Amino acid sequence: TNPRIMTCPPVSESQEQEEAARRFSPMSFVQQFSPARGRMEWFAAAPTQAQRELLASGYGDMLRDEERNTLYDQALQQVLRTRQGCHAMDIGTGTGLLAMMAVRAGAGSVDAFEVYEPMANIAKQVIQANGMTDRIAVHHKRSTDVQPADASPLTRAEVIVTEIFDTELIGEGVLGTMRHAMKELAAPDAVVIPSRGTLFAQLFSSTSIWNTHSLSSAHIGPVRLDTHTGPCAGLGRPRDIQLARHRDGLVMLSEPTPLWHFDFRNVPEDEEHSVQIEFSPTLAGHAHGLVLWWTVDLADGIVLSTAPGGLQFRDHWMQAVYLFGAPVLCQPDTTVTITALHDDYSLWFSEASLTPSPLPTPSLSLVNPGAAGPASEAAAPCDVRLHMLWNHTRIAQLNDTARSSALHSAMVRLLAGLEDAVCISVGDGCLLGLTAAALPSVRHVVTCEELTLARQAVADIAKLNSLQDKVTVLSHPIEDLSSTSLLHLPAPTAVLAEPFLATALLPWHNLRIWYAIAAVATWAPGIRVMPIAARLMCVPLSSSELHGLRAPRRLVAGFNLSSFDDACGDDDAGDMQSCALHDYHHEALSAPAALLSFDFTSPVVSSRATHSFSLSGSQPCDALALWMDYQLDAETILSGAPSPSTPFAKQALRILRVPVRAPTLAVAASFDAVTGELQVKLV
Repeated sequence: TNPRIMTCPPVSESQEQEEAARRFSPMSFVQQFSPARGRMEWFAAAPTQAQRELLASGYGDMLRDEERNTLYDQALQQVLRTRQGCHAMDIGTGTGLLAMMAVRAGAGSVDAFEVYEPMANIAKQVIQANGMTDRIAVHHKRSTDVQPADASPLTRAEVIVTEIFDTELIGEGVLGTMRHAMKELAAPDAVVIPSRGTLFAQLFSSTSIWNTHSLSSAHIGPVRLDTHTGPCAGLGRPRDIQLARHRDGLVMLSEPTPLWHFDFRNVPEDEEHSVQIEFSPTLAGHAHGLVLWWTVDLADGIVLSTAPGGLQFRDHWMQAVYLFGAPVLCQPDTTVTITALHDDYSLWFSEASLTPSPLPTPSLSLVNPGAAGPASEAAAPCDVRLHMLWNHTRIAQLNDTARSSALHSAMVRLLAGLEDAVCISVGDGCLLGLTAAALPSVRHVVTCEELTLARQAVADIAKLNSLQDKVTVLSHPIEDLSSTSLLHLPAPTAVLAEPFLATALLPWHNLRIWYAIAAVATWAPGIRVMPIAARLMCVPLSSSELHGLRAPRRLVAGFNLSSFDDACGDDDAGDMQSCALHDYHHEALSAPAALLSFDFTSPVVSSRATHSFSLSGSQPCDALALWMDYQLDAETILSGAPSPSTPFAKQALRILRVPVRAPTLAVAASFDAVTGELQVKLV
């Protein structure tokens, strides 16, 4: 997982002290997840260790984006053909790639701005390695921090190039940056690359995507959830999706429609801007939301696009999905009108109106339905507890009827033959205990909910189902549960633990339920438990897309970027990342195998093992995919394996910087019972 980084810079009282302090590396801390405690904690780490993941993720993917690099290079060549020897600026230079392209195309000098200090240092090394230090000056600052009074005669630039775009185009601040640059840093006749950007939107229908946002039923088993399922009134936050990988059941209900045209040479003052957009459905169906992408005009005839289905696979730019509060039933003879708004950083939408409408009230709110005029209304926060409590992956889990049925059936088998059973339920916002409380044979359920929101939700749902007298909600950390917590209740007879914790970042972080089960077993011997065991599963993969995210670049567009590769490290012991394997083309090189097994009927113990995989085919091994299988009982396994039926389920990935070409691959895994840490490495 990508750690958060906090850097403690040296403190100095004078310029001399400051200069002396700069000779030493500052102390860095990384905030990492503690599996045993279920929360983020700070750990001291060397700067190179703390920064490796950030350096190797988004920046690396941009460098491998050949279409992006080629189009920017062509645009710079075209623009500078008639401006040889001019002064240029690169805003958000990253590794310095675009600044070097500008020099190669004929710029006499370049001021390159980069706010992220480790990357600014790398840019200096890259530029030195390519012999351009006399032409390119790297500034560790935002370009917006530069004022004319600070500037040398070269500051006014005749060419400004930038690539500070996110999936929604404006989220990295390009509007404010270019407004300032054109006013304070550009020459009167300056050319901007890109000069314009356009956001497009389409109505779409996708039950699969919708099922990550809304429950398909207001019931989970016998438990009603009516007050917690929506509709959602706040859609200010988009979701980034590899839309091309979710084609099953995806239908575009309208043609692409421009939302906004942004002129980066003339950006209006920072304020909210709104526009009404009319979509004419071309097909009948339930519109679940909007999908957005963008184009930017780099130069005459040179356009960079993030439209779905492009030939270039990208992980740094995807498509943005905004889901409606409720599906809109569209017909080809109707018009869907949506008010779209933006400021310097964000996009949001006011309401979708269907004309003509079959309903007496045609307005379907996407933000606060009690809001005033849409042009002045900020994006409303989501007030649906379902969305505040559970993420998209969890909502998709709850919509998985096969999974819910397996849990319920295993629970019924566990409690078979018991009368007046007392159950302990473990999980975040776990509904398993509530479904148990609805059984006549269950006398009482104690549910452990550390999160305030989860406690409130479980208590409210229990009351809604008239189960409040059978359910006690505790705030104890699950691993600290003791008999003193339950003095007013009979001895528990069963522990029901669903392997879902809201704080889990990787699949095995849900092993924290083992600590809870083991804690109860110390003072309630012989207690029945579910699940009874778990296994860490692994499969070696071949995937050029995954390999491209971490592979050394060395040469990019003819420039030496070895300094960037060196900063990323040259080993394969980096952090795991959580992702849906469904989003990447891949080929399994072996059958999945269990690396470690965990017996939940026994105390928590450390373990280690090594497994040798026999690799098939001629492709190299680029990554390891890992997930957890939970044995509910002798009959049922809940698997986290990648599957077309669960495209949003997440696995853990260890991407290898150097692919392995060998007939066998040995993988070692270890679990530390004290810290809850799990390590996987090649041997």
